[in-house]
Amino acid sequence: MNNLPENPLQAEKKTGTVAALLKRMAEQRDFPAISKYISEINEKAAPGSSTSAAQLAAIIIKDYALTTKLLKMVNSASYGQFAGQIATVSRAVVILGFEQVRMAATGLVFFEHLHNLAQAAAIKKTILASFLSGIYARGMAPGMRITDIEDLFICCLLHNFGKLLLMYYFPGEYARVEEMMAAGELQEKEAIRSVFGCADDEIGMAIAETWGLPQKIITSMKGLARAEIMGATAAVDDFRKLACFSNELYNLAARALPANEKRQGLQAILRKYEKIVPTTEKKVLELMDTAAHKAKEYYFVMNITPHQEELVRQMSLKETPAPAQPVPGAPPVLDLARFQVGEAAAPAGPASTTGERQILFMNGFQEVTQAMLDDSFSLDDIINMVVETAYRGLGFSRVLFSIKDPKTNTMNGRFGLGSYIDEVLRKFRFPIQAADDFFNLALAHGQDFFVDDTASPQVAAAIPAWYRGILKAPAFALFPLMVNNTGIGLLYADMKESGEPISSETLNYLKMLRNQIVLAIKQRSRPQ
Repeated sequence: MNNLPENPLQAEKKTGTVAALLKRMAEQRDFPAISKYISEINEKAAPGSSTSAAQLAAIIIKDYALTTKLLKMVNSASYGQFAGQIATVSRAVVILGFEQVRMAATGLVFFEHLHNLAQAAAIKKTILASFLSGIYARGMAPGMRITDIEDLFICCLLHNFGKLLLMYYFPGEYARVEEMMAAGELQEKEAIRSVFGCADDEIGMAIAETWGLPQKIITSMKGLARAEIMGATAAVDDFRKLACFSNELYNLAARALPANEKRQGLQAILRKYEKIVPTTEKKVLELMDTAAHKAKEYYFVMNITPHQEELVRQMSLKETPAPAQPVPGAPPVLDLARFQVGEAAAPAGPASTTGERQILFMNGFQEVTQAMLDDSFSLDDIINMVVETAYRGLGFSRVLFSIKDPKTNTMNGRFGLGSYIDEVLRKFRFPIQAADDFFNLALAHGQDFFVDDTASPQVAAAIPAWYRGILKAPAFALFPLMVNNTGIGLLYADMKESGEPISSETLNYLKMLRNQIVLAIKQRSRPQ
């Protein structure tokens, strides 16, 4: 790769090629949806955004698979002091910060999308190589005095972003790249440029910019020029340096090559990077072995089941001894591993069973309680966690918290999760007055209500016109917040179907959550 500046004609040709590829991707049935979702996450979580933790959590919770995997990831041993302590997305955003949740969610959404739709083994192997490169880079981070280890992991994970897009959306053209590599005509980067007219990192960076991905991710996608590798230019960003190095290692490991060719390839990579990533062959092999073991923490992300672990073991540059040859005349050795039944990956879907909901609820309730033990807790954060726990753990279609505005003597929607919640929150507003409707009766008397059929003539008079104008929920529950015998807030939850059975246990859980908010308000109002 030379270091001469790109002339205007080359730049124009490259821009046109990238634009043409982007247009072809946009015409794919699934691409617009994934683009919109990732863009929304990054727009809401971008620095300078006025988005609250609750709003970012609400976007993530739209995708059950993402919610589950994000919580598993932030509770893994990799996240140190917070491992095993985070039960809600709201809490994850508060503890880890917008940027880290934004980066983790982006990576998880993209790889879940590819895994669900990709059929080619080469794509799945490249996805696995990307994860292993991130784990490997984490191992190198302490020696390079890098402290933002989680961010480094995501940057390495998405370094091959452009390559994966080309493999998935243009399988015919990418097959030509693989043919050229197999014939020894060109190296991968040169083959991609020959077939597509631009580099894979240019495609990746262009898409990443349209999605609004964090700049550190975009920068880490860019390959290194020869002068940068030789150390002849200004210091290269450590994230970019490690992303390039670790991904090159695992791109080599993923190729079906004889062991001696892989060893020669490793030695060539070490010579190439010796100026900017000094290490030894022994250290690289030891760290890759460690990464293979640590990869088990991420099997849930990569959808790898225990009986597929051989995929991980194959991604190694270690020479494995040849299998022992059978002794002539000896009975054949039975390979028991062939007959072991692996544990199947659980399908993604909303928590639907009583047991699943109870676990989600108890974990969320415990998290709310623990958060309140910290004297500096934020009341908004507590309410966010309560709303999320009720929504995910109790099976409601919508959960909303409204609070009294003493200046206008109205109740106004403040936080919520569920169907069309942004629009509902804007319109959820009613005057507090002496009236015989469920909402005002709940606030006036501190009375909890569960209306199982809003279409029933028996309850029609008690459902106010303002409510029917914005919501047509078949059933709903109301739990007022009373402080000094005055209604100051309302926890609202609705159901998808009228007459849908709801247990007394679920109603008690809602009461417990409502009581936690009341307790938090009382604690916060005490003199410090």
